[in-house]
Order: sequence, then C-alpha cells, then structure tokens
Amino acid sequence: MCTFKERGAIARTMGADSTAAVLTEEQAAVYDRQLRVWGVEAQRRLGASRILVAGLTGLAAEACKNVALAGVGAVVLYDDGAPAKDAAPGNPDFIM
Repeated sequence: MCTFKERGAIARTMGADSTAAVLTEEQAAVYDRQLRVWGVEAQRRLGASRILVAGLTGLAAEACKNVALAGVGAVVLYDDGAPAKDAAPGNPDFIM
C-alpha cells in the first residue's frame, strides 16, 4: 500500500509536467488500487475520458457503476425506452 508520503510524491511528479493533469493526494488515495495495476498515466487518462452508454439494462447499470467508480471523467447515459416498474425490480430507486 502506498504511504501518504508516496502519494504526495505521485502528485508532485505528475505536476512536474505542465501538460499533464495533476493527480491530487486525495485522488491518489481513492484510486490506490488502480494506480498499482495500471499506473499514474493510465489513471490520469481514464480521468480525462468520457464514455457514452446507449441502451440501459440491468447489466448496463452495473457496468456504468463500475466504470464510474474506476474514475472515468464523465459517463453519459442514453436510453430511448420508457421506464417500467416490472422491468427493473433490482433498481426501484431509478423508476419514477
């Protein structure tokens, strides 16, 4: 696990390049696992990315949640279907 001092070093290293977005110490703490797997540059690029999800099903809702938790910059949801209470028994909060 990265120590607080190492996370600060990550933020300072990213800040050394004026063209790169800075990962703050808070972001380094939140995304600690991802930073270990794919590194600082990949996490920074993920944070700058935008994703469109068309067609929302139960599986798509779960996938969108996981993508958002990974640190994607923006997730846009598009679905032209009408909501129905019987279509989403696991997500009653999303039905109006």
